[in-house]
Amino acid sequence: MKYTKATDETIEMVNEISSKLGLDIYGVKFEPVYVKKAKEVCKVVKANDFTKYKAKEEDLVFVVCYEDFFEGIDPMGHGYASETDKYKALRLAMEQVSFDPEKEKLIIGCNSVVLPVGYCIDNDDAVKSALYNATIMAKIQHDKKEEEDKKKALKAKGKGKNKEQ
Repeated sequence: MKYTKATDETIEMVNEISSKLGLDIYGVKFEPVYVKKAKEVCKVVKANDFTKYKAKEEDLVFVVCYEDFFEGIDPMGHGYASETDKYKALRLAMEQVSFDPEKEKLIIGCNSVVLPVGYCIDNDDAVKSALYNATIMAKIQHDKKEEEDKKKALKAKGKGKNKEQ
């Protein structure tokens, strides 16, 4: 089987994070599952329509977790990840989920920073630099969107005046 049930410990962490994110007030439900093979430690996946129907959950999100990261043991008999590592991995994935109450729509995805591991090893400030650059990009995009919104509002206001005359 490709997916297996997550442990109670992982389920508890997911529930705790879900509560902190405040998405439960919108009916968003997170369900952690383990997978045997993965390229990522954790990822979030929106349930398809059939799954939502069967689960009787409209806004169901699966938190797909790499089982070896969460439950695997190295040759020395130690777990690969600490409880803190597991929590951070879950939180990082689940932070990508949001809900737009105006459109009543579940959204998965966010701005992200991708860094090559080799670059991080060679540069102590790699993460700080990448975050700074991402922040500048987000500000530029925000400013451009505000400018577009202002132009649209002025255009709509101008059309409203023409109708009144």
